[in-house]
Amino acid sequence: MPDPHLQTALVSSRICHDLVSPMSSVASAIEILDDQSSDEAMRTLAEDLLRQGAQKLKASLMFQRYAFGSMSLSDRVADIHTVKDILDNYAALYAPSLEWHLEKTDLTYFQTRLLLHMAYIGLHSLPRGGVVKIEIKASGPACTSLILTSEGPRAILRPDIQAAILQTAPEDGWSARNIHMQICTDIARQLGGRLEAERQTAERVIYKAEDLKNEARQDYSNLVDA
Repeated sequence: MPDPHLQTALVSSRICHDLVSPMSSVASAIEILDDQSSDEAMRTLAEDLLRQGAQKLKASLMFQRYAFGSMSLSDRVADIHTVKDILDNYAALYAPSLEWHLEKTDLTYFQTRLLLHMAYIGLHSLPRGGVVKIEIKASGPACTSLILTSEGPRAILRPDIQAAILQTAPEDGWSARNIHMQICTDIARQLGGRLEAERQTAERVIYKAEDLKNEARQDYSNLVDA
């Protein structure tokens, strides 16, 4: 596993990467609006660009807050409707769509943190679009299972993801592209569960985090969400 300094750097890179594109759209739109020589058509285009950039920025920031922020290091129960909205809005930035199957809805924030990182991986397993099916199930007394099925043309199961599941460093090292998987394995371990990834067909990859307890092994109750 990467040391804390490297992990912090890679997480920061991941967040910045997701925010650069919508922020650039907002900045470009403002430049056009500030330009006195811009005609009405350009100003209308800039307003549309500003609106789209702001929506994307909001969707990405909400996702990052729940996926990386201290609020998600809690055993308190999260609002599943809020979680769905955050993930649906974030998924709208990408080609695949989400399909929800909720047998259980009382996820803790810590379990939600794992779900968001798994969803990120599931979305990026479908470069040509498709559907990520999210199943949340009960698995025994006070345990939860998260099952994500990525279905679409040329679904990808990357070797670095498989390496992370085995808790070994990827062949090309840790990067901002695969740090989500390392975080997934760490959360699953702290919740006493196990993480698996399997390619079933050329168009289907399944990610499972099973037998997740409600309480993490490490106590984060003294953290305050900023």
